[in-house]
Amino acid sequence: MSGSRTETPIPCPVCETVARLIREEPAESLREDLAGHFGTRVGLDRVEISSYQLLKCPECTLEFANPMKPGSSSFYEWVCRQPGYYPPDRWEYAQFDEMVREVTAGGRPFRVLDVGCGSGRFLKRMKESFGEKVECTGVDITPGALSQAGDCGIQFILGDHRELDPKSLEPFDLVTSFHCLEHVEDPRGFVSAMTQFARPDGKISVSTPLSPMSFEFEWDAIMNRPPHHMSRWNEKAYRSLGNRLGLSTEFHSERAASVLGRTSNSTVKAVAGYNRSLSKTARYGILLANPLRALRHLRYQMSRPTLNGRPRGEDILVIFRGGSAS
Repeated sequence: MSGSRTETPIPCPVCETVARLIREEPAESLREDLAGHFGTRVGLDRVEISSYQLLKCPECTLEFANPMKPGSSSFYEWVCRQPGYYPPDRWEYAQFDEMVREVTAGGRPFRVLDVGCGSGRFLKRMKESFGEKVECTGVDITPGALSQAGDCGIQFILGDHRELDPKSLEPFDLVTSFHCLEHVEDPRGFVSAMTQFARPDGKISVSTPLSPMSFEFEWDAIMNRPPHHMSRWNEKAYRSLGNRLGLSTEFHSERAASVLGRTSNSTVKAVAGYNRSLSKTARYGILLANPLRALRHLRYQMSRPTLNGRPRGEDILVIFRGGSAS
């Protein structure tokens, strides 16, 4: 039953408050939703998918999976092969340019460590933008991702940052992790380990989806649920995480689409799901055939919370600093 406690008390992985059950996530329902999202069942029947529960912390409002067991290797092998899984770029990458300029203006190089770096897109952008002014290191647990990195003047380490000795590397001005935190079983431990690699005046930064995303009104995005995402984040959950680690929090978000664009997107998804093949004419047809539903979605989009005085985007970038948490 939604909103009820689980039979065995499950503590929030951030603040340790006993969580409440939102819903059950049976394995076969997850499999069907994945097939619908990507428009294919090819190879999906051979993918190992477990059943989950989705829980919510009544204190910090983090939503998370039970068990906190990331998707299987066969799941990630399947999903990573699907067209459109990896975005070509991320708006977050450009948010650190001024930080680099401030440090390098003093005559020393800017050191950055990217956790879960994949093929190194963020670090390569740093090198392309600032050259020898930046010293870049990336760490990732996936050999296949690092094999695509190439020789680009960047140090790549195969492994888990939680198992690396921080003393083996010089401290960094910036330690980043883009869209990794929501995939891991211990988010608090993940960020805590990142802090061990930063200079005393350094910054820790993570980005994740900002839940609920604008199109998740009356539609459950399978890619923001287990086994893909173990946790779903918002500002309150991040403040709680910062408080637990003794860190201040600063939030940034991408520019949101227009209210009409968000209304159209969320209404169409609520009616037709995630359908890549829908033409613009078909989308207009859905809106015209469902005027009351579209109006309900318009009201929802107009009432969504703001971030830094602007409509929230779909992702959030958090910058943690040492000292008193905000």
